[in-house]
Amino acid sequence: MKTAHLLLVPLVAVASTAAAAPRECRRWQGDRWDQRLSLAGCLRAPGPSVRVTDPEQLRGYVAYLASTVDRPVEIYRDAIARGPWEVRLVAAYELGQTYADLIVRARAATPGLEHDREPLLVSWQRDAVAAFTTAWAVGEELPSGIACDDLVRNVIAGTREALDTIQVE
Repeated sequence: MKTAHLLLVPLVAVASTAAAAPRECRRWQGDRWDQRLSLAGCLRAPGPSVRVTDPEQLRGYVAYLASTVDRPVEIYRDAIARGPWEVRLVAAYELGQTYADLIVRARAATPGLEHDREPLLVSWQRDAVAAFTTAWAVGEELPSGIACDDLVRNVIAGTREALDTIQVE
């Protein structure tokens, strides 16, 4: 039965991704795919806004930003690898959006440091493109008999728009 398959998630993986979830994210802890994706979305909520104007602090700030999404990225990658079609589609899109959000946050926090900053963002650009490309490919695999609801249409449309927008240096 499909439902039973969706509930079979190793408890070790769930425990590692939900372990020290902030209070506002704890309600999403669980072993169902929808709970795990919701937890990842909650965990990737942006932190406080900062300004970095010293080029010497730039590399540390970019590393800090990357560390803020380690757990959501782990959840999304697991969902892409092991989830059913609709979970893989949403997870791949959200993974791409996670990297795109990191780029936006890094650029917003580091005005005037374009020359030093942009080379540090190339790997995120590539990861975003790879994730959106995966979402597009999963969308192309639409199983027969599954109706495209608004969520699926919006994810596929957002994926195409993201792929058209992100520039990889």
